[in-house]
Amino acid sequence: FPSHDIADIIDNPVGKNIYGKDISQTISFVNDDLNTVKDEQCFIQTVNILGNLRQGDVPWQITMGIDDAVFVGSNIGSFAYSSLVRQLFNVFQSDDTVVDFKITNIFQQQDSLVIEYSVRSFYDLIYNTQIKI
Repeated sequence: FPSHDIADIIDNPVGKNIYGKDISQTISFVNDDLNTVKDEQCFIQTVNILGNLRQGDVPWQITMGIDDAVFVGSNIGSFAYSSLVRQLFNVFQSDDTVVDFKITNIFQQQDSLVIEYSVRSFYDLIYNTQIKI
């Protein structure tokens, strides 16, 4: 297996264990224990959480995430796209399992801005998703 420098990991970093293990976002129980996600599903959950992260959500890194002030009260003509792209890039750069982040499309849908993006892991797992702002 290739060697990867992952800063925060509790499990043995062998194979897909390196993606981690986490409590499922939808709290439920399996065999009288909390439902967890691991391997690729953990990576996908992490990508979804990071994509929807707002500044102030992480108390020890209050500037991590999307700054609501960038788009609240803005119209589509005065929207600061470059600032939003930079904020998303910085969020995904903070995760050691992400090796590539690309915005694939930005469009308006009713009163929301939709950002479609692709994230690639070091094991070449590519996950495509979107966020609405």
